[in-house]
Amino acid sequence: GDKDFLYQQRVWFLKKTENVCGGCAAGCSIVTEHNQDTVYRLKPRENLHVNKWWMCDEGRYGWHHLHNETRIVEASHRDNEDPQAIEWADVLRRLPTDLTDAGRLGVAVSPMLTVEEAWMLCSVARTIDPDAYLAVGHVPSTGADESFPGGFTIRGEKAPNRIGVEMVLSMFGAVSEGGTVPAWNDLLEQVRAKTIQSAWVTAGYPTPERSWCDEATAATFEELSCLVVQDLFESPLSNRATWCLPAVGFAERSGTWVNCGHRAQTFEQAIRPPAGVWPEGRFFWNLLGREGLYDPESIRKQIAESSASFAVLSGEVPSIGLDLRLQQVAVT
Repeated sequence: GDKDFLYQQRVWFLKKTENVCGGCAAGCSIVTEHNQDTVYRLKPRENLHVNKWWMCDEGRYGWHHLHNETRIVEASHRDNEDPQAIEWADVLRRLPTDLTDAGRLGVAVSPMLTVEEAWMLCSVARTIDPDAYLAVGHVPSTGADESFPGGFTIRGEKAPNRIGVEMVLSMFGAVSEGGTVPAWNDLLEQVRAKTIQSAWVTAGYPTPERSWCDEATAATFEELSCLVVQDLFESPLSNRATWCLPAVGFAERSGTWVNCGHRAQTFEQAIRPPAGVWPEGRFFWNLLGREGLYDPESIRKQIAESSASFAVLSGEVPSIGLDLRLQQVAVT
């Protein structure tokens, strides 16, 4: 039996939501079993194109960070003193003005974000600063992939949507002379060269026990006039932020991820985040001035209509996902 689940919850109370594992670039299809906004276990969901009917132990037990007591659960703003809690309505009103006044903007678009969230963030950034520098955020990696008999592979790249984010950034013309999309290290170089004066770093990495950003890297951002950090847990970078905003985990968001095999999978939000936390999608939706509740499907269709790379997502996406490369071959 599963000792992690033993005696924790009656199975007949559990609700099941089809989800995608955010532990690595494989994007395994899973079922999140939960009750009253608490995840109790993850189980593999059959998808012959991705994980067949398997999932690794790291993925199976990779949900505890969602309920970690050290999570960032409120928005805060810092002038020259200690950070002060601030209401989301005030963040919506003041943040764009702060960034507009701060000079050229650089944005790190996290590979933990969905395609829809990444597109909205880039849209917000280019509204604030038409010349905003867009780059893929930090991509965690443990090195080489680990393959097993039968074709199941645990990816060394510990982010679910790097390819999806790169495709979104390409839509916004964020491509270097060599044809590649700027990465985290490229953004750091821009900061060091002082070609940008403000930065918006989205993170959301599920690592409460060790920060993804060390002191030396965080110190790179010290001279910026405005720094926005969205993350699950405090880090040397968030401790330097002008605006520190909470992020959400995989089971608390909805949208589309594109795995290492270019397969796009959509999923629904399984649980609500802690009280007071806005999912990135809701926040970006409001910054864009959209009416009503956040609707990732409407954003997805808008993306599909404006990009041949995502055109296949304009209709219903099956539970096993869609291979975006097949669509690109059909278009060309």
